[in-house]
Amino acid sequence: MRSIALCISILFTTALQAQIPSYGSANQLDVACWNIKWFGDLNNGPSDETMQFNNALKVFRETNVDVWGLSEISDDATFSRMIDSLSGYQGIIAPINQSQKTALMYDTSLFTVLFNKLVITDKSYDFASGRFPFEVAMVPKYGNPNDTLIIIVLHLKANVGNASDKQKSWERRKNAAGHLKTYISQTHSTKKVVVLGDFNDDTDVSIYSPNPTPFDTLLNDASNYKFLTIGLSASNTGSTVGRTDMIDHQMVSDELFNAYIANSCKIMPLQNYITSYSSTTSDHYPVTASYNYQFVGIDQPSTISLFIYPNPLKFNEKLKIENGKLIGVFDLNGKELNPDLFLNVNAIRKPGVYAIQIELNGSVYHRKLLVQ
Repeated sequence: MRSIALCISILFTTALQAQIPSYGSANQLDVACWNIKWFGDLNNGPSDETMQFNNALKVFRETNVDVWGLSEISDDATFSRMIDSLSGYQGIIAPINQSQKTALMYDTSLFTVLFNKLVITDKSYDFASGRFPFEVAMVPKYGNPNDTLIIIVLHLKANVGNASDKQKSWERRKNAAGHLKTYISQTHSTKKVVVLGDFNDDTDVSIYSPNPTPFDTLLNDASNYKFLTIGLSASNTGSTVGRTDMIDHQMVSDELFNAYIANSCKIMPLQNYITSYSSTTSDHYPVTASYNYQFVGIDQPSTISLFIYPNPLKFNEKLKIENGKLIGVFDLNGKELNPDLFLNVNAIRKPGVYAIQIELNGSVYHRKLLVQ
């Protein structure tokens, strides 16, 4: 009987380590958010750091998602090691002064990053005492500048402590939603925006009963914002292990309403593929969604006849562009500069790294330029 039980145990464990189905498909944009519980922290989260790392690596490799918004990245070196282990991906960690950071990981064959930055930094208290929204602006390689995609990764205040603490946390999440709406409306009113991450509350009713959802200011503006996870909330699908509340979400601006592929928003039930998932990897499930997104000219070769020189460019040198026209300039803080003024060395140009957009034969190309 003992040998039979052991065989059953081995078979069961092997089954749980089966291949994870691919959630990503060609010719569409696949985006996911995932709270990887205390990833890389030796004192918190799963006790076996190597197992957590390998399980997370398995998820990234086998699901084939294009863009990941991540929460609870606790060690920069461990995250860098993860990126090095993944072919074709790059990652950026939010410059947050906390032990639980957000991050973005993306397929470098599809996107070029224009800039990344923390936003709404004057509202520290409402954003979990400094866990500010992390914004990354991306464009499809060789694509149209109008296809700029703004990704904002969130990790809002958790529902912890006594009743008074939880009420205050709910108020902070509610205030954060209001700040976020104001920021997007004022800064990215015509851009394609995806907000994703650990919101730490639900969209139907709050996890802190009997409060209503703290996200009503966004939900009530249905002509401009849509939570793709509403259907999951309505069906009592939980984004954390053993619970029926959706607290991890993807929300989009109206510019992406038609691009969203209906019913593609779902959780990844990783407990079906990873042994003891909740104790070895995370207590959150990834939440994924897919979009019809045109990667314009993605098959064009990188050896196009486009010459930008000198690069690096000295402060007082003239930038020369052959076979193209400079149409866009961004500094690393995300500020858009006037291209004509940028070409004038006596105007707005300062030392630093810039993302520039160049039009050539009806297509737009993206390059990085170093000014010394």
